[in-house]
Amino acid sequence: MGGYLLQKSFKNYKKLLEFCINLISGKLMMVEYYKWFRILHFTGVIFWMTGVYSWLKLAELIEKKEYTPADHETLKRVFGNVFILGIHAGIIMALSGGIGMLLTNINLLSQGWIYIKFLTLTMMILVSIFQTVGVYKGDITKPFGYAAYHSIIGMGIMIILAMVIFRPF
Repeated sequence: MGGYLLQKSFKNYKKLLEFCINLISGKLMMVEYYKWFRILHFTGVIFWMTGVYSWLKLAELIEKKEYTPADHETLKRVFGNVFILGIHAGIIMALSGGIGMLLTNINLLSQGWIYIKFLTLTMMILVSIFQTVGVYKGDITKPFGYAAYHSIIGMGIMIILAMVIFRPF
């Protein structure tokens, strides 16, 4: 039984190695993979933005404190879970899809707008890291808290959308 699993696992690694070699040598149908990476990227962005907007609404509910202490604690747990699952899963999916799109269509790097997108994305990820620290410290309701983070990410997504749609340079 162990030998069979080892042999099957070796075949999977061999297929992965062949895939990597074909990817590097350009023998794969990159257009087909590009479409799948693009779908993954868009899905990740939708998860990310949905998490950000849901997070903002939950933060408003928590700040009102019109609930019993038990309900308040439950809302805080839901708040943390939405933040972790929605936002971080979306970021990982969006980045994975974006990296896959770059690997399958390297000509994207010759377009100037993509670098502004990278810079804006880096800023948005840093803001997300600050949000994460705030969620775990419990200081998300400070004056600069969730509304400011939400505004920065909202401006970032508008800049990225403008770059993707208009491709100014």
